Amino acid sequence: MVGIALPERERLPAGPARDLVEALHRLYQGAGMPGVRRIAGAVVDGDFADTVSHEKVAAMLRGSGLPRWSKLEPVVRVLAAWNNPPLDPDRQTAAFQALWRAAATRSPGRRRIVIPSDGNDRRKMELLNAVVTYMLEQGSAAATLRDLSRAAGSNNRMLLYYFGSKENLVREALDVALLRYPLVKDADRHIARLDIPLKARLDETWRALCREENLPFLRLLFESVGLAVHQPGRIPGLLRHFGHDWVDTATDALVKDGLPDGPARLLAKEIVALWRGLQLDLLTTGDMEEATAVHDVAAAAIAGRAELLRGRTSCIESNGSSALQ
Repeated sequence: MVGIALPERERLPAGPARDLVEALHRLYQGAGMPGVRRIAGAVVDGDFADTVSHEKVAAMLRGSGLPRWSKLEPVVRVLAAWNNPPLDPDRQTAAFQALWRAAATRSPGRRRIVIPSDGNDRRKMELLNAVVTYMLEQGSAAATLRDLSRAAGSNNRMLLYYFGSKENLVREALDVALLRYPLVKDADRHIARLDIPLKARLDETWRALCREENLPFLRLLFESVGLAVHQPGRIPGLLRHFGHDWVDTATDALVKDGLPDGPARLLAKEIVALWRGLQLDLLTTGDMEEATAVHDVAAAAIAGRAELLRGRTSCIESNGSSALQ
């Protein structure tokens, strides 16, 4: 299916508005680029505060003006639910609202923008964006609440009022930070492709991950994982994402590629461990060329073993079919 293309940079230049549209396109592509009438129909059928026409959905994807948040939110929730695997609608909504806020602030027509009725929500997103920027600059989630409040131009009491705890603030900040690095956010989708050989998918994924512009987020991610290992409740959900989500995606892709469930899971863990280890090596040595050379050798070996497993499975299935005849 041919969907709506991302607008050219000449028409929608770099900036908060483009960041929002690019994030929406990643969600749209992850959902399989469904038709705009289908998206609008799902919003109408859903339990949302507002509806949206298919023309408005198309305008959102084309970057034709900034939509009202009440229109954009249900589209985000519908597309998040349709992604494979499904994405958490609440987390996606929080992250998209931060992007929408940034675009609304910079929009020439901002006086005409309908701001959600809860004024507290607007201030919360401003604080969250400031904290995200600070954490990325510092490469750390270990800052004190006082440090974070100073960076946001606020105070401890206000951050606790809006987020409930420092842990909740850091978790939401990591979600928003990830949206600023689409090459990292969407890298696991390369492995899910079935239209190119496994070796090419592995190489494609690694080259998306190891780009220099991703390093600020990778520093923050690994530092946050270290904190979460010692204090699992400090950043809820991070260890699950780091240890399982990519493995689950890779396992599903390998099973669809013809591998048995058990071996596919083990091979998927090996693939993700390779990427994680080389990411850490890249952060400590800065030698991207050597890390990539190591990756390509290991990826070739993994792809070769996957082919052997696929061949054995096909042979067993063929023998089983012959025995039944």
